Amino acid sequence: MSRSKIARAFALSLFVVPGSFGCAPQTAVVQSALPQGISVNGHGEAQGQPDIARVTLGVETRSKVATEATDLANQQMAAVIAAIKQQGVADKDIRTQNFSVNFEQQPEPYPPVPVDAPPSKEATRGAVAAAAPANELPRGFYRVSNTVQVSIRELGKLGAILGGATSAGANSVWGIQFDIEDPSKLEADARQKAVAQARARAEQLAQLAGVKLGKVISVGESGGGVMQRDSGFGYSMKAANAAVPVQSGELTVSQDVQIVYATE
Repeated sequence: MSRSKIARAFALSLFVVPGSFGCAPQTAVVQSALPQGISVNGHGEAQGQPDIARVTLGVETRSKVATEATDLANQQMAAVIAAIKQQGVADKDIRTQNFSVNFEQQPEPYPPVPVDAPPSKEATRGAVAAAAPANELPRGFYRVSNTVQVSIRELGKLGAILGGATSAGANSVWGIQFDIEDPSKLEADARQKAVAQARARAEQLAQLAGVKLGKVISVGESGGGVMQRDSGFGYSMKAANAAVPVQSGELTVSQDVQIVYATE
């Protein structure tokens, strides 16, 4: 055996496991990875007027023939889109959201049941099967639905657009949602308020703890954004054709921060 291997074996033989050979066990000290100091959260908000609205417009038709229901829905939606564009809405702000064709079957009518001798369920089913021709199609109709989502950038025209769409054939309107297209300025204002609130909380905690507030160790941001406002406005096919009065209100932009300060 070489000298290097002998030295290595000797070194390994000197390793003692804590608690063996009557030695007292040693407690390992684990250092926390978290920064030491005062950790606080801050929340800030800023208000602004919405500058865009998004609304879903729908056309629904019914017919016993699928092609008839589809053709009617296509004609009505074409008229609705034309009416929207007449109000200055661009092509890029009109997007098809859903198109569906469904057959809805209606239950077969049962023949009248004699009062003196009520037949069994099996006899009733047999009578219905015998009465119906073998080549008769199921009773029901086809329902065709076509919906588009429209982004309206001139909020002053929102009522006129809704009224014009229903006049052209839209028989359902829902989900009007107001938003701020570029909230960056309001976000900066809300963020500044959030940091100021966090600083005030940290100073109070330091005073209560009897320590001096030091420099910032870490800063983080979470959550926040525009609190979108949905009017919950629903418009049925019985609605009036005149311009619809709609109030956009005010939106709130929020920001949240987490700051850790050192203590002295």
